[in-house]
Amino acid sequence: MADTPSVAVQAPPGYGKTELFHLPLIALASKGDVKYVSFLFVPYTVLLANCMIRLGRCGCLNVAPVRNFIEEGCDGVTDLYVGIYDDLASTNFTDRIAAWENIVECTFRTNNVKLGYLIVDEFHNFETEVYRQSQFGGITNLDFDAFEKAIFLSGTAPEAVADAALQRIGLTGLAKKSMDINELKRSEDLSRGLSSYPTRMFNLIKEKSEVPLGHVHKIWKKVESQPEEALKLLLALFEIEPESKAIVVASTTNEVEELACSWRKYFRVVWIHGKLGAAEKVSRTKEFVTDGSMRVLIGTKLVTEGIDIKQLMMVIMLDNRLNIIELIQGVGRLRDGGLCYLLSRKNSWAARNRKGELPPIKEGCITEQVREFYGLESKKGKKGQHVGCCGSRTDLSADTVELIERMDRLAEKQATASMSIVALPSSFQESNSSDRCRKYCSSDEDSDTCIHGSANASTNATTNSSTNATTTASTNVRTSATTTASINVRTSATTTESTDSNTSATTTESTDSNTSATTTESTDSNTSATTTASTNSSTNATTTESTNASAKEDANKDGNAEDNRFHPVTDINKEPYKRKGSQMVLLERKKLKAQFPNTSENMNVLQFLGFRSDEIKHLFLYGIDVYFCPEGVFTQYGLCKGCQKMFELCVCWAGQKVSYRRMAWEALAVERMLRNDEEYKEYLEDIEPYHGDPVGYLKYFSVKRGEIYSQIQRNYAWYLAITRRRETISVLDSTRGKQGSQVFRMSGRQIKELYYKVWSNLRESKTEVLQYFLNWDEKKCREEWEAKDDTVFVEALEKVGVFQRLRSMTSAGLQGPQYVKLQFSRHHRQLRSRYELSLGMHLRDQLALGVTPSKVPHWTAFLSMLIGLFYNKTFRQKLEYLLEQISEVWLLPHWLDLANVEVLAADNTRVPLYMLMVAVHKELDSDDVPDGRFDILLCRDSSREVGE
Repeated sequence: MADTPSVAVQAPPGYGKTELFHLPLIALASKGDVKYVSFLFVPYTVLLANCMIRLGRCGCLNVAPVRNFIEEGCDGVTDLYVGIYDDLASTNFTDRIAAWENIVECTFRTNNVKLGYLIVDEFHNFETEVYRQSQFGGITNLDFDAFEKAIFLSGTAPEAVADAALQRIGLTGLAKKSMDINELKRSEDLSRGLSSYPTRMFNLIKEKSEVPLGHVHKIWKKVESQPEEALKLLLALFEIEPESKAIVVASTTNEVEELACSWRKYFRVVWIHGKLGAAEKVSRTKEFVTDGSMRVLIGTKLVTEGIDIKQLMMVIMLDNRLNIIELIQGVGRLRDGGLCYLLSRKNSWAARNRKGELPPIKEGCITEQVREFYGLESKKGKKGQHVGCCGSRTDLSADTVELIERMDRLAEKQATASMSIVALPSSFQESNSSDRCRKYCSSDEDSDTCIHGSANASTNATTNSSTNATTTASTNVRTSATTTASINVRTSATTTESTDSNTSATTTESTDSNTSATTTESTDSNTSATTTASTNSSTNATTTESTNASAKEDANKDGNAEDNRFHPVTDINKEPYKRKGSQMVLLERKKLKAQFPNTSENMNVLQFLGFRSDEIKHLFLYGIDVYFCPEGVFTQYGLCKGCQKMFELCVCWAGQKVSYRRMAWEALAVERMLRNDEEYKEYLEDIEPYHGDPVGYLKYFSVKRGEIYSQIQRNYAWYLAITRRRETISVLDSTRGKQGSQVFRMSGRQIKELYYKVWSNLRESKTEVLQYFLNWDEKKCREEWEAKDDTVFVEALEKVGVFQRLRSMTSAGLQGPQYVKLQFSRHHRQLRSRYELSLGMHLRDQLALGVTPSKVPHWTAFLSMLIGLFYNKTFRQKLEYLLEQISEVWLLPHWLDLANVEVLAADNTRVPLYMLMVAVHKELDSDDVPDGRFDILLCRDSSREVGE
C-alpha cells in the first residue's frame, strides 16, 4: 500500500479504517524539513463534525474545516483539512489545487509546503447516490496528480461499485489484475501521474471471508405503530442502561420532527435532517457525540454513515425503503455490539426500487442478503447461515446477549403488570401531519428548545412543597406563557382571563399576611406579561415575559437566566428605588427588542436599513469592527460590552447575537459612506453626546433610516452597477481619460507589462510598498520583503513607523489607532482567496507577454498597495477625474472590491482595475510612460455627475 499511488480499501464498519490514514498522516506531520497538507472528504456534514472531533482529539494533528482553505488558502499550520463532497467538487477548491505551487511560493516564499494525501471516505456514494451525481461533476476537474497519494475508503464498496465510483470522478477505475510493484514503478502510466494509473483494491472483507455485522443482534419486527414500538424499546433500554445512547432512522424529514416533538418529554433528543443548514448539522452532531446527557439521535439516513459514538447500544430503523448499503452502514454504528431493530408496519414494506440502482432490502434473513452483497459464499439452508439474526445468538458477545436477556425480562415484567404506554398521536401515520410540530422544531429560534425539551416559556418560584397555584394565559395560536407559583399551604387563588387583543388579566392570590401574588398579562400582538409573586419576607420572584405574536422568550426568576450569567442584575425587591429602577431597565430592554427585532439573528445594519441580500453582498462592511471607531467612541472600558452601560442598567437580552454596540459602529460606517473627510469630522463632533452611548446613537440613527437608505441608493448606484451587475468599464468611454492620460490609450498588454515592471523594481530595491503607493516615497524596508509570514510583515511595517505616519498624514486618523494594522489579519478572506486563485493566471500572462516571469506580489504586499492607493488623496482625485464611470468611495472595503473589477483597455482586452490604478500612479511620478507626467493634476469639478 505504501508504494501504490492510489488505493481503495473495503473493510467492514468498525474495522478501524480511520487508522489506515491517521497514522501515516501523523508520520507526515512529524517531518521537520517539509510541511505536508492533506485533505479528507466525507459524504455528509453530520460525518464531518464527527471526524473533526475524532481526528483532533489526540493532539497529533492540526485539523481544520476545508472551508477555511477554500476561503482563505493554506494557513501553513493545518496538517489535515476536512470537508464534504460538495467542497471537493467546488471550483474554488480545484482551482487552488491547480495553482498550488504558485500560491505556496507567493504566500510562504518557500517550496517546502507540499500536498500530502487525498482521502475520500465512503466513496461508494459517488455511484450509489444517484440524486447527488450532478453535484459531483466538478470533481472530474481536480488535479489528482498533485497529491502524494489518494486513498479511497468504504465499508460497502464491492469491486463493481468501487470501479464505477472511481470512474465517475474521472479516474481510471480499479486495476483489473494484480501488478508486481517493480512493474508498477516501470509503468509508463505512472509517469503521467496518479490519475492515469488504475487504483489498487484491498478487499478486507473477502480476505477474511467473514460476514460483517455478526456482532450485532438484528431483529426484524412487524408492528401496528412504528413510533409507538420504537418508544417502548427506547424507554426499556434507558431503564436498563441509563447512560446509553440510541439512533433512530426515520423515513422522512417530517417524521424526524414529529418524533422529536413527541419524545422530548421522555428523554433528551437531538434531531437532524437534510433541510438544516450545514453549521446547524455540525453543531447538533457535536452536541450528541460530546454531551453525555443526550440520549437519542433522530434523523434520516444521513445519520447512518461513519459516525462513531460511545455508549451507543441501539439502532432503530423506521425507514421501509432502506437498501442493503444503508442497512449495513446503519447497523455498523454499533461498534462494540448492541441491538438493531428494523420496524415495519404490517404489509407495508417497500417492494420497489427507489431512484437508485439498489433495491430495498427484502423480508427474510438479513445475514444472507449481506453475504450476497459482498459476494461471499451463500450458506442458505446450511449450518451457520444466521449470524446475529433470526434469533441466533451464537456469534454475539456476552454483553450483547446479557442486554437481550435483560430487555426480554423487562418486556415480560411489563406485560405481566399490564403496563401500558400512552399511545402516540395518530398524526404519525399521516404524511403531512408535521405542521403542528414544525413551529416548535423547525424554526431557528426554537430549535434548541425542542432539543432540550422545553416547549413553553415557564417560571417556577417555590416557597413550600405542599400547595401549588397555577395561572395559564393563552395569547394566540403561536404564543404561550405559563407561570407557576408554588406557595403556602393556606394559599387561595382567583383567576380572571381575557384573550381579546386589547385585554389584560389580573390574578390575585391571597396566602397570609406576608404573601401576595399579582399577575398582569397583555395579549396584544406586542404582548408583555409581568408577574410579581411575593410570598414572605425572604422569598421573591419577578418575571417579565414578552409574548410577541412571532416569538416567545423564557422568563426566569430574578431576571433572565442569560442576563444573570453575563450581566449581573441587582436584586430589585430589596429596596423600592431599586425595584423602580430595574423595572425601567426591563421596560427599556423590551422596547429596544421591539425596535431592533432581528438582533437575535446575524443581522447587520444594512439589513436594518432595508437592503436586499444581493445588494448587501457588495455593500458589505467586512473589516469594520470596533477599531473603526475613533478613540473614545463606543470604546469605554469597565462597562457592558454589548450596550456600553453599567452592568445594573444593561439593556442586552438573552439570545442576542448582534450587540447594540456592533450595530452602532456599523451605523457609523454607513454614515462614513456618505461623507468626505471634512464632512465626517464635523459629523463626529455633532454626535459627541452619543460617543459613550451606542444605544442612544442607534435611536438617533434610526430616525433617519429612510433618508439614509435613499441616499445610499442614489450615491452608490454606479458602484452596485459595476460590482453587482458587472457592467463593463471601458477606458475609451472616458473622454477626460483619453484626452488627459497616455495610460487610457495603452493596450492591455502594455498596462500589464507596466504593472509587472513596477513590482519588479520595488522588489529589487526593497522599497516599502505601502509608503510608496501613499506618496511615492521610496524608503527602503528590507525586513518587509524578507518576512516569512503575515505577522512578521506587519511587525516590519510597524517598526519603521508606517502606520503612525499613515494616521498623521491621511484620513486614517479618523479611525482607531489599530484599524489599518488589523486589515492585515483575517478581515479580507474572500478577497485574499480570489487574489491567490489569480496568481497562476498572472504567471501565464507573463509567459504570454514574452517577459521573464517574475514573482508576483504576495497577498500582504498586494494589500499594502491597495491601502496606500486608498489613502493617497492626490492619486484618488486624479483617478476619479480620468475614469468617468467611477466616483468617490469612503470605506476601505468598497475600495478593495472596486479595485478587483475588470476594465477594457484601449484594445478591448480585459485587465484588473488595480493594474490600471498602478499605471496611473506611475504616470504621476515617472517618465516610464510616453510624454511624461501630467501637467493637469486636479482638473476636477466636485459637483459633476458620474458619467457626465
